[in-house]
Amino acid sequence: MADFETTWLEPIHKVMRAEGPGPRFVVLPTYRPDIVEQIAAILGLEFVDFRVLEMAPHGWQASRLPLFALYEVIANIGRGLVLHNAEALLATKDKTERVRWLENFAVAQWSWPVVVPLTLYADELPAGSVHVARLRNEDLPAESWLLRMRGGG
Repeated sequence: MADFETTWLEPIHKVMRAEGPGPRFVVLPTYRPDIVEQIAAILGLEFVDFRVLEMAPHGWQASRLPLFALYEVIANIGRGLVLHNAEALLATKDKTERVRWLENFAVAQWSWPVVVPLTLYADELPAGSVHVARLRNEDLPAESWLLRMRGGG
């Protein structure tokens, strides 16, 4: 019998082993930066918070960043990463632009693993996307009391 502490990782490991190009998506039922950081650590990938790294320095003008900025961050990091808070930029665009970007991004080829967590826009992923791990609240480790007190991160 698998240990409860690690069974929530099984869908992620499965999607990481799947053949084919493109990033891997991890769909979370709620915003859980603690889980995203754990995923990066367990997979041995760099945790990159797009909102902090790229959007925060632009302040109120961050919404003017093009979606291509997500590609630029991945290219500039140049190694395996979990791109946290990509949805912060996706949220500044209309649905048509988001869907088009997700369609193109889902088949992008990188020389290193790229994992993108999604909560808000998972339903906009292209139909038939095979590199998607869907996690359920009941399978995830509980949030710490301290994390809940500060509003989830």
